[in-house]
Amino acid sequence: MPPAPPRVAGALLALGLVAAAAAGGVLLYRLTAAPRSVLRIDHSPAPLRPVVAEDTPSPQEAAAPVRRIPEDLPAIRLPDLTGRLRSLSDYRGRLVVVNFWATWCEPCRREIPLLQRLRRERAKDGLEIVGIALDHREDVARYAREHDLTYPLLIGETGGLEAANALGMDTVLPFSVFADRTGRIVTLIKPPHSEIP
Repeated sequence: MPPAPPRVAGALLALGLVAAAAAGGVLLYRLTAAPRSVLRIDHSPAPLRPVVAEDTPSPQEAAAPVRRIPEDLPAIRLPDLTGRLRSLSDYRGRLVVVNFWATWCEPCRREIPLLQRLRRERAKDGLEIVGIALDHREDVARYAREHDLTYPLLIGETGGLEAANALGMDTVLPFSVFADRTGRIVTLIKPPHSEIP
């Protein structure tokens, strides 16, 4: 059997990403459905587990910092490459993938071509990719020029860590948040080595 043409392979890759996002959305919904689950990060060697609202936390769990994945995209405002402040609410009405990355992050650099292709192929469906770079503006501008990045880039040189925390994440890169047209978070995809279950 001959190999699939590049367009078919690309379409299959995009379909696989959409299927993974849908599966993640179902999982996220089940984790966040009533009774509402709260995710806690415990930096001790003990394994992490979701804490259900009815559970009585141990003293150690009660003291642990709480990370919550919000239902909707938070009001994150960061400058773009020109210095203009942009908000995630600017993209309301579109399907949005918010990707946290950095120029020094090898896994981030590997997924950028996929994000570029996904945006190009799904623009007609109203999909927008928004990159939030936890990096220096000059480095991001140089990388964007060298790799011809076409999707919006916001600079998290200052405020990027707070933006990640507002989404319930530590600074583990890359991670992406998928939101529907109303700004409701559908799923969050994080690296396998992340501490958040």
